[in-house]
Amino acid sequence: MKDDRSLTLRAEPRNVLGKPAKQLRKAGLVPASVYRHGSESVHVTVAVPEFQKVYQKAGTSTRVQLCIGEDAAMQVLVHKVDRHPISGTFLHVELLELRMSEITTVDVPLRFVGEAPAARVFGAAIVTERDHLRVAALPADLPGHIDVDLSALEAPLDRIRVGDLPLPAGVTVLGSPDEVVASAVPKSKREEAAEAAAEAEPAA
Repeated sequence: MKDDRSLTLRAEPRNVLGKPAKQLRKAGLVPASVYRHGSESVHVTVAVPEFQKVYQKAGTSTRVQLCIGEDAAMQVLVHKVDRHPISGTFLHVELLELRMSEITTVDVPLRFVGEAPAARVFGAAIVTERDHLRVAALPADLPGHIDVDLSALEAPLDRIRVGDLPLPAGVTVLGSPDEVVASAVPKSKREEAAEAAAEAEPAA
């Protein structure tokens, strides 16, 4: 997988809290809070274009190097993003400091790749049961995503389970390995009959 360690987000200390944050947003900045281990939270601002670029690549499972002013950089995860329900404008961001020697747990998105023979050959419907997995790993080992190769679904009723997924070294999935991630559902008799009737209809 691609190494995203180069992702860097620059921030500036923020002393303006509460309602005046509206002025920050008008200036193209988004208020953010950094939650730290054993220390008080740090309030900062980040430029919207830079944050959007980093967030698109990192999501909430890839670590980011956060540089606050002239202070030493720290490793963080984007923990929560609040957006305006209509405009989509960033309202507030929560960042979580990581300790590189401690296991952390995050939700890692699943990326479905490949083509299922069960759909192409047999017309089965491919059903995805979930879009992420909860994993535990050291921050340096956290994957940005986990691939699910749908080509493993060769025939109707085939399934891909959590235990079938190739995981990066050092990554442990939390949950049952028997949990289904994707499956090939065969056509129902009703669907087959409807298709046969449509094919048998004379052209108008």
